[in-house]
Amino acid sequence: MQQQQQAFQARLQSLGQASPSEIQVLLEKREIVQPETDLSPEMVARFQKRIRDASTPKR
Repeated sequence: MQQQQQAFQARLQSLGQASPSEIQVLLEKREIVQPETDLSPEMVARFQKRIRDASTPKR
């Protein structure tokens, strides 16, 4: 388990971080699909708000 965790951490470090502009470009390219039928409209709205809040630059 520890070896797997170390390999995962090494992989994360090798990938680096995406810039906010790179993230925005990828989000704009994503396919828009209908939510899972098990998700209520309230849950979908909460998820969408969390995504918006997370993508808003912090000052």
